[in-house]
Amino acid sequence: MSSISDSMLDILVNTGKTGATQSGSDRYNPDNITKKDPGELSFTDMLQLMVAQFQNQTIDNTADTSDMMNQLTQMTSVQAMTAMTTSMESLVKSNTLSYGASLVNKEVTVGVYNEETKKYDELYGTVEAMGMYNGEPVIFIEGKSYPLSNVMAVGRLPEPQEPEEGEGEGEGESEGTPTVPDEDAKG
Repeated sequence: MSSISDSMLDILVNTGKTGATQSGSDRYNPDNITKKDPGELSFTDMLQLMVAQFQNQTIDNTADTSDMMNQLTQMTSVQAMTAMTTSMESLVKSNTLSYGASLVNKEVTVGVYNEETKKYDELYGTVEAMGMYNGEPVIFIEGKSYPLSNVMAVGRLPEPQEPEEGEGEGEGESEGTPTVPDEDAKG
């Protein structure tokens, strides 16, 4: 490791920021400290490293500006992708809340897991309200909350129809369904 890198590391470890950007009274003010992962490098940290490297370069050991510009471009791209991801998550949450709110006073079918049968039972009822519980959208039917993701249908689902006797899966032909001639049957 070069002396430039050692001095940059010393600046970051001992003060958290370069001395050129903060006065002595601000540097150790507990109100200015934000909690973050110590292994996380923010965009500001990256810029401070670059400034420290430029300030501490010598004639025989100059900073490579093209490498720094590449790193700056990469950090800008990562920051833009993070902002876009945050915006998309916010948009999805907003759409989900709008959908849940649109279900109020509508009849829905909700899947409720039955511990005894290990299957989902269908609960049919009118949505009384919609809200958030532990960060997840929920609807209220008859005073009980159900996750919005458990809504199976708006309205009542039709009862499952049992196959008639003599009809099994793949057996027989249904009326009105045209048959496709076999390619080998053509002569």
